[in-house]
Amino acid sequence: MNKKPTALSVLLLGASIALAACSSGSNDSDPSAKADAGVPSPQASASVQPSPTASPTEAGGADNTGSEQEAGASSWLGEWKVTGDVASTPVSTGPDEALKGQQASFSKESARFGDAETANPVYEEKTLTAEQFTQDYRMQLSDIGIDAGEVQTVEIKDFAGPSGMFFVKDDSTLLMLLDGVFYELVRA
Repeated sequence: MNKKPTALSVLLLGASIALAACSSGSNDSDPSAKADAGVPSPQASASVQPSPTASPTEAGGADNTGSEQEAGASSWLGEWKVTGDVASTPVSTGPDEALKGQQASFSKESARFGDAETANPVYEEKTLTAEQFTQDYRMQLSDIGIDAGEVQTVEIKDFAGPSGMFFVKDDSTLLMLLDGVFYELVRA
């Protein structure tokens, strides 16, 4: 009779040790695992509000891949007007002629498209390579009139408008993707 409580005690002690080991597994005793947990991948981009105090060098240099830019240096800030559609992805709803003539405005204080407006927008800038663009949209950059190996994209976080992202074609032209259709915006 003395052996049963001992066997039961050993079993309970083993179960306690196993439970203690399982619960401490979430503490990650490996410091390198903790260090890598919050590090964004090289393809990640920064969510930022344009800062009037940061210089282009402080804000990520000339490359601007996944970095913030000074508000005055962002070529896409300002007033814009939709002139029409330029291309469609393989899956789209077709062009919406009602968008032609719509006004858009992007500043550090607000992002607006038509009647939809978001105060204090957070812009996320990223450079997309031609290969990434082709993989994501099933078409070439040249299909939307960009003859370069990459394109700058700007995403507006929590934007109330119809499309929270646009592509910067050049200093005077943006392209906005909506329902699979690329619409051209020119400076108003």
